[in-house]
Amino acid sequence: AKTDSEEYDGSSWTNGGSLSQKRYGLGGAGILTAGMAIGGDSGPPGGGNITTVENYGGTSWTSGTAIPTATSRLMAGGTQTAAIIAGGYGPPSGTNTSFNWNGSSWTANPNIVTARYNGLGGGGPTSQSSMVIAGGSTGSIVSNVESWNGTSWATAPSLGTARNQHGNGQHGNNSTEQVFVAGGVPPPTGISTTEEWSPETTALNVKTLTQS
Repeated sequence: AKTDSEEYDGSSWTNGGSLSQKRYGLGGAGILTAGMAIGGDSGPPGGGNITTVENYGGTSWTSGTAIPTATSRLMAGGTQTAAIIAGGYGPPSGTNTSFNWNGSSWTANPNIVTARYNGLGGGGPTSQSSMVIAGGSTGSIVSNVESWNGTSWATAPSLGTARNQHGNGQHGNNSTEQVFVAGGVPPPTGISTTEEWSPETTALNVKTLTQS
């Protein structure tokens, strides 16, 4: 686990401020000048799941309000004042909990449908009222997708390829803009395919996933 952070300006990466708490498997929310590092695992060596939250102001990290339950490998999105987290690793298994952050406190949401960890959390960084979680692991790698509308979680079309530990891109709100997933780790090797979440396209509120 490390304390390093890096910043991207559209063309290159530079060193950012160091976290106070070393960690891996953390959740992230916000933007370059107002970001969040949420939970994670403080090892190896040693370590274990933590509740620690840190906020980034563009140059340095400061302590934030801890999440209710120590969790790593969680899915997260939103902003520094309106974030959402879902799932994660307990241990010894995936969790189904979800929480909202309103800028001053964490409150419980309804549980996600499928407990999981190492999935994608997409749909921010503009809002906590709309989010997609996709793939991950329940102990086995899954393709399940769920959508959050600000009130409840609902199942959505599955990924074409089950995957976990995958990268993601997100832009805006999942109900109006797009989210994509890239790569991942189905054993025994990683994959290079990407998939895209398409926003609402009909009066029937149908959403689809396409693979490239």
